Amino acid sequence: MHTIGTKNDICLYGGSFDPVHIGHLNIIHELERLSGIRKLVVIPAYCSNFKQTSHPAEFQKRIEMLTLALSDYRKYYPDSEMEITISDIEGKRKGISYTSDTVRYFLDAYSLNHIYFLIGDDLAADLGKWHDFDFLKEHVTFICLSRYEIESEDSKWIIRVKSRTVDASSSEVRKGNALLLSPLVREYVMKNNLYMTDSDEYRKTIKKEMKETRYLHTLGVEKMALSLARRFALDEKKASLSALHHDRYRYIEKEKAVRELDEASFPIFDEERENDVLLHAPYASLKMSADIPFSSSDMHKAVRYHTLGSSNMGRLGAAIYIADYAEEGRKHLDEKERKKILSFSTLEEMVLYIIKRQDEYFDKKGIRSAAVTEHLKEYLEKGGKFED
Repeated sequence: MHTIGTKNDICLYGGSFDPVHIGHLNIIHELERLSGIRKLVVIPAYCSNFKQTSHPAEFQKRIEMLTLALSDYRKYYPDSEMEITISDIEGKRKGISYTSDTVRYFLDAYSLNHIYFLIGDDLAADLGKWHDFDFLKEHVTFICLSRYEIESEDSKWIIRVKSRTVDASSSEVRKGNALLLSPLVREYVMKNNLYMTDSDEYRKTIKKEMKETRYLHTLGVEKMALSLARRFALDEKKASLSALHHDRYRYIEKEKAVRELDEASFPIFDEERENDVLLHAPYASLKMSADIPFSSSDMHKAVRYHTLGSSNMGRLGAAIYIADYAEEGRKHLDEKERKKILSFSTLEEMVLYIIKRQDEYFDKKGIRSAAVTEHLKEYLEKGGKFED
């Protein structure tokens, strides 16, 4: 095996890290396993020269994710002796992040004439295209960790090492594969709504699938849900996407919905099995992770319970429940009644009023309320609160 560096040598590791994933952490561990280097500087790019048209997550958020990822790294590899720091130099410099500028900075900072730079095998083939490559060849030795067998010999400026790298990419994460994130980073991504589907794009998607009347209703629900979100300090993006998704599968075939829900061991209420009109709620919740990457549990509950309600649907769920019932296009309400619902000062009062109003209608039709709805009414009458 090639002897690479010593514990006094410094290695740089640059990239967009949008987001940082377990593959990145594995590469750091492989560097430690296969070399003598014990000092690593991780450098997120402000704007990659090769990705100038992309729109990565905010620079500071990528710094914060890297910090969390390195905390997870210590848990994954508790015996690691690697000294790892994160540099925000490219964020301070702004503009396009040229590796040659960053290398010059660290050569000056550490009074060095030579430095190592860690790359994956996906970058090795295009190194010659890097900005100011003649300078880089003179002052940098690139360490290329590859999962493939390498037949070519090492050159003076690149060392290729067969390693046990993990097959992971940031693009796969952005498509919704949260399993490629370390625990703390996954929690951060979910909490900050990073990489979640854009509402404008999702609106275009559902418009192609829905009947016009259903689409207009959905836009009405989104409008009211956003109004309620602003009023009660809820997450507006979650409110928007939950509203847009809630009726996406309104016309799903009963047999298909029941089969897939049962196969996924997704609980269905008896009333939902008996009434085709209600099945779209659990089915939309089931499909939400695939349709909206990084959709959160409160969004799933909001979609799941928007028809029958539940004491477990949370504040976001209450907002979607109210908006679905009272949006401006609903013909069963006149403006006076709509204003009455929205005049209450809490989400709990609004939901309870709606349930009681529905009970009156059901009584006239001889319809029995669902057990979960009755439980919600009792819960709210006793002063219960929606919790996130």
